[in-house]
Amino acid sequence: MKKEGDDIVKKLSEASSVYVAGEPLPEDSLLVAEFDLPPEFAWFNELNVQERIYFFTGLLEVLAKPELTLPNGRQRTHIKAIKEYLQGWQATVELESSPELVEAVRQGIDDMEQGRFASREEVEEFLNAV
Repeated sequence: MKKEGDDIVKKLSEASSVYVAGEPLPEDSLLVAEFDLPPEFAWFNELNVQERIYFFTGLLEVLAKPELTLPNGRQRTHIKAIKEYLQGWQATVELESSPELVEAVRQGIDDMEQGRFASREEVEEFLNAV
């Protein structure tokens, strides 16, 4: 089912991709410039061009939704949705800036896929025995 705003987001993403691929970006472009941001948003300067395209496309998707409903049926405001979106990007940038953490996550995923993990009950039993 097509949602209101899908066309706008798709066109922006395609236009940005063509622009990035076809033309050198000016230094003051939102996609390449470094900004003097408050510390809580300084992570934005760490994003590369493609990540910035994803960031702005996703932000427009959040803004274009006429109604924001959580899985439990409760309504969410656009302000809260934007805050959560920004926090998600910040966490991603922080995670990716730590090679050790990225490797630990990859190892954890591999362990899960290989069945090398303990159940919650096993962990609780171990902790109670200590």
